[in-house]
Amino acid sequence: MTHGTLDRFWVPYVGEWPLSQLAAPHNYRVSDDGRHFHLAVPLLAAGLVYESISLQGLTARLDFSLRDNKTRSVLASFAVVCTFPTGQLLVCLPNGTLVAMVLSRDTKPTLDPRRTHLKDPGCGPVASDSSRALFSFSLASCGTTRRFEGGYLVYENEVTFVPEDVPATSPIITRDSWYRLTLRCRYPLTEMLWVSAQQQLGENAVSVPHRPVG
Repeated sequence: MTHGTLDRFWVPYVGEWPLSQLAAPHNYRVSDDGRHFHLAVPLLAAGLVYESISLQGLTARLDFSLRDNKTRSVLASFAVVCTFPTGQLLVCLPNGTLVAMVLSRDTKPTLDPRRTHLKDPGCGPVASDSSRALFSFSLASCGTTRRFEGGYLVYENEVTFVPEDVPATSPIITRDSWYRLTLRCRYPLTEMLWVSAQQQLGENAVSVPHRPVG
């Protein structure tokens, strides 16, 4: 952004939060040379809205506004939207959502990602094809467990694939691979209030349904 003559009367906001409250704790990069103002926000930083998650990519939106420094009324606003490839994705979003990609080539012989699920067998991938499966779920769902570990709150779930028609008590020879992948998120206890506030205020738009997709 380019500075004007009245910018001293404006306060920058990201979403509903003053930029000054987000920049340092969440590793925003802010630079100002007197004429131009530059802002760079990490993909996993608090303050972003995750619009959609699919096999094609993760779409995140930054809502930026300038507000009157006394009344806090919005004087100008705009949004920046970016889509990032999912690839071998395993991320813990600041809104309490875990996103993970499972690839068929993770085992030999390869597995069918469409038949994977979380600890709760009813929680399958939100999208899948013959080579990959995308999981996106709230850390308060799908059998996710949590525990305290030092100064962190650790959430854990796992992706499981069990070959069809193989009794657990009488295994037989099969070309399908058994598969289990542990998914883990660690949140500093000092940031848990932020996650809770985000969920209560409903500022993060993504709420992906947990259903198997064939």
